[in-house]
Order: sequence, then C-alpha cells, then structure tokens
Amino acid sequence: VFDGAQENFNVTSSIRIEINAVNDAPTMVLGDSRGFAWDSPVPNVVEDTDFIFPASVILTDPDCAPDTTVKLTIYVLLGHLGSHLSLTPGSTDRVKFLSSDGDRDGFIAFHGSISDVSMALKQLTYHPAPHMNFRNAPSGRDAVTFVVDDLGSSGSGGQRSTQRTLYFAPTPMNDEPILTITSSAITLHENAADGAPVGTLLEVNDVDVHDDGGDNMCVTLAVTTGALVLQDAVAAA
Repeated sequence: VFDGAQENFNVTSSIRIEINAVNDAPTMVLGDSRGFAWDSPVPNVVEDTDFIFPASVILTDPDCAPDTTVKLTIYVLLGHLGSHLSLTPGSTDRVKFLSSDGDRDGFIAFHGSISDVSMALKQLTYHPAPHMNFRNAPSGRDAVTFVVDDLGSSGSGGQRSTQRTLYFAPTPMNDEPILTITSSAITLHENAADGAPVGTLLEVNDVDVHDDGGDNMCVTLAVTTGALVLQDAVAAA
C-alpha cells in the first residue's frame, strides 16, 4: 500500500489462498484414429467378419499418474447382451477382470492402472452378430460403449466417469442358401395314383431372403423317372 506522500512509505502484506483439489473426470481418446470418431460409425466393417481395432482407446486423467487404478466397462447393445455380439481385449497379466474373462463376451468389466488398461485395449476385437448388417440391425447399427471410472482416486467430489460410444454398421454380404433334406428315402406303391403325397422332403432357407414379398429365390427340382407335382405352389409372374 502506498500513501502518496513524499516520504514514499510502502506497506506490504499477503493473504494465503488455498485451492482445494476437485476430482476431474478421466478422458478417452482414439489413438491412430484413421477415420475413427466417437459417436460415429466405424469404417470398413463387413458382415460376419471380425474387426480388429487399428485405433487403440487411450485413457488419461488430469488428476492421476499412469499407475493409478481405474475401472473400465465395455458393453454392446443389440437385443441380448452377450449372446449376439462380443469383444476380446488384448491379453495382459496386469489387469483384473471383474466380469467375464474377456474372451468373446458381450459385457466386460475390469480394472488396472491407466497405462495397463490402455495397453489391454490395443488389440480390441469386435465380433458382429451372425448375419447382422446395417439393413437388418435395429436402427441400422450396433453400439459399443466404453465407460471409464477413476474410482474417486484424487480430490473431492467422489468418483467421476466418462462414457463414449462407437457404432458399427457392417456392410451386407450375400450368404449361401441352406438346403435341408428332411427325409433321405421315401416309399411308394407301384402304380400309385398321380399326385400321391410323399410329405415334406426338403426345406429351403436363406438368411438374406425375407417373407415380406420383396425377395425371391429360385429352386430347381428334378426327378430321373416319373413327374413331380408341387402342392400349394405359386407360379412365378
């Protein structure tokens, strides 16, 4: 404080200000992104083909050192968890699985240090549900959600978590039709009347063909002697 007088007296004092630490939420970034972005579809995913992430999910926390323990949960959403889609993280001996064993599961929860958990995610693999693609999936895509929790490791405010999502919309691939022979042999009497029923001999199915009238299949039947008659057959237009 300067009083303005010619003697030029100054008085100095100080006040101590304490800033209490507040826990900040952890963050997740996509390393080596190459077209990856949170809340967007992952590129180059094909139906019925496992997809290994070329981009790793890197965990950071402004309050924590790399050896601080965090919890990471990964889950997929497509009808029934764990029965249609699954994930496989890269192996490491320094993370502990809290749910499942990390081998083709629909829900994974594990904890370890920030650096070890990030390392475990470097070979994350996505396994699409059989025959699932953007045409038949609910909303046209599947979601893989990551939730990282810092377990309240630093500062006040308790545990803080961050949630991010990647979407998968596999490109459709044509699947082979399935022909099921329901009876390997039939018996008929000689000179049986024309049209004598022989039952259901085969079933034809194709996961890409639906019964809504929008798709068609071509089925060819042949017999070496005699003739075949289809009951309830619908002639092609």
